[in-house]
Amino acid sequence: MTGAGHGFGREIALSLSTMGCTVFACDGPGETARQELGTVVAAAVSLAGSIEVEVVDFTDEAEVRGVTDHRSQISTFWSSMPAACLGTATIRLNRSTWPAGMPYFL
Repeated sequence: MTGAGHGFGREIALSLSTMGCTVFACDGPGETARQELGTVVAAAVSLAGSIEVEVVDFTDEAEVRGVTDHRSQISTFWSSMPAACLGTATIRLNRSTWPAGMPYFL
């Protein structure tokens, strides 16, 4: 779940966790994103699912690949950020290398 530090992204991540999902939540880049994601983890402590967080620079293709490469258990990609905010690295990753059959929502 991108943009999970605040707003719609935060609420979607917490709602999915409430339903028992394991959520990988990311936002960024920067210290503000790190602090916001910390509040998401704290809010999710008593929920049925779990939330793992990471700060990501979505304009850095290598960083985006690194985040997705070591998470082979991802079943669905949700982005709460407009495509223009995600950067060409993430858009290129989704269009050309996202695993066949895995849905993503931009």
